[in-house]
Amino acid sequence: MPRTGVLKMVRDEFYEKLKTREVKDHKVIGIIPWRETCYGCKDVAHGGLHVRAYVTEGDVIVGIAHTSENQNGFPHVTHGGIVSTYFDEVLWHQTKLKDANINAMTIEMTVRYWHPTPPDVEVKIVAFPPEIDGRHYVVRGALILPDGTISATAKVHYLTIRQDTRIAEDEEKRILHDWEPERKSIRF
Repeated sequence: MPRTGVLKMVRDEFYEKLKTREVKDHKVIGIIPWRETCYGCKDVAHGGLHVRAYVTEGDVIVGIAHTSENQNGFPHVTHGGIVSTYFDEVLWHQTKLKDANINAMTIEMTVRYWHPTPPDVEVKIVAFPPEIDGRHYVVRGALILPDGTISATAKVHYLTIRQDTRIAEDEEKRILHDWEPERKSIRF
């Protein structure tokens, strides 16, 4: 019986460009405060992922996270939902970089998994400057393993929220926690 419906991996220009990038140190110019009500950034002891995000030169945001065995899907592979959460957490900060008063929510996310993300490693989640069209922000990013391998890429579409909504009002009330940056530069 002939096989039908075999999927072919499509060519991804963003991924191809990232694979040929010059790996270098990027100067840290700021940090992103964390919020205790945020699953992505609150610490592991309180049920979060403990992602810490830095702003680097060129308005690139880099999140640092540590995978663990309790985040596995398959044995020795970080669950795809955790990888997606890393992207949503870090790429979202691009919506606020130019204007901290902007509040935006994810309306669509595409994640491509190129290589397994192992447990017990430090990963970098890199968020590049957004494409902006009115209330729409489209942010692309990459999850990079310690050896420089691009484990996954993402394209996330955010929509800014009107300021007169309850969600926007509640967001403005969240307490921001500054922290001391551990790095002066990040290599990616």
